[in-house]
Amino acid sequence: MQWYIWMIIGFVLCVFEIFTPGFFILLPGAAAIITGVVAIFVPSLAVQLGVFVVLSVLLIVFLRPVVMKMMSKNEKATNTDGMIGKVVLVTEDIDNRQEKGYIKYYSDHFPARSVSGASFSKGEVVKIVRLDGIKVYVEAASDESAVEGKSK
Repeated sequence: MQWYIWMIIGFVLCVFEIFTPGFFILLPGAAAIITGVVAIFVPSLAVQLGVFVVLSVLLIVFLRPVVMKMMSKNEKATNTDGMIGKVVLVTEDIDNRQEKGYIKYYSDHFPARSVSGASFSKGEVVKIVRLDGIKVYVEAASDESAVEGKSK
């Protein structure tokens, strides 16, 4: 195969990576471009295909995990992700049957429901288990001294 065909294939794959998530198609594209350089010096199609396959596999197996790990380091947890596991104060009785209740997290008040269906009274301390939109799901907290955002 002519070297410029490998280059075209590599370029098309690299451009196609823009439209796909996961950093996967770029690596065979890079392998095709490198195979294009090899094709300038080695006219054998079998050798070119071997170089392409071996390079593609090696890049996917060894380079992709490293790049994915580096990319995931830049992901930041949102403020709401940070709420999970925090111990907070009930500001309005939590009652799932009446669909009412609020908790206070720092200066913000959030509608709250009990995970287990248990009721909590105003002033009790609960732990945030999960969020659904702005609604907070809570359970009984074991450590009352760890209340988040409690005024001193």
